[in-house]
Amino acid sequence: MRKIKNLLILVLAILFAGNVYAASATTSISGTNTVKVGNTTKIYIKLNASDLIEGVDVTYAASGNITVTNATINSGLTEMVKNGNRYILYAPSPIKSGSTILTLTVKGTKEGTGTITVSKMEATVSGGTVNGGSKSYNINVKPAKTAEEIKAEEEAAKKKEEERK
Repeated sequence: MRKIKNLLILVLAILFAGNVYAASATTSISGTNTVKVGNTTKIYIKLNASDLIEGVDVTYAASGNITVTNATINSGLTEMVKNGNRYILYAPSPIKSGSTILTLTVKGTKEGTGTITVSKMEATVSGGTVNGGSKSYNINVKPAKTAEEIKAEEEAAKKKEEERK
C-alpha cells in the first residue's frame, strides 16, 4: 500500500509540476571564408539566445594568416569596456536573438589559412547570465593573383619582349 501511495504522489508531482525554462545561448560566426592576400572581408559574430539580449561580454582572437583591421559594434549596443579584443557591451534597449554582436574586417596577410576564434561569449538575458560557448571560423587566404593570372601576365610580358626584338 505504501509503494502505491508513493508512486501516486510521484505521478501527480510530475503531472502538476510547472514548466521550467532555462535560458540558453549559442555563438555563431559567418561571412566569406576566402580572401586574397592584401584584401579584406567581413566576418559576423552573432549570438542566438533564448530571450532578448541585454548585455554581452565577448572576446575574440585572430590567428594564422589574417589580421583584424576593424571591429564594429552592433548599433543597438553601447561599449562599456574595451580591453584588447574583449568587449563588454550594454543594450539600452534589449536586442533580438540572432543579432550580430561584432562585425570584423579581416585582412589576408599571406597565402594559407587563418582562424577567428570567439573564446568567450556571455550574455545577460532576462536578468540571468548565459554562456554562448566558444566558436572558431576558418578563412582561406588565396594568393593576390591566381596561377592563371600570373601565367597570363608572364605570357604577355614574353610576347611584348619578342615584339621589341
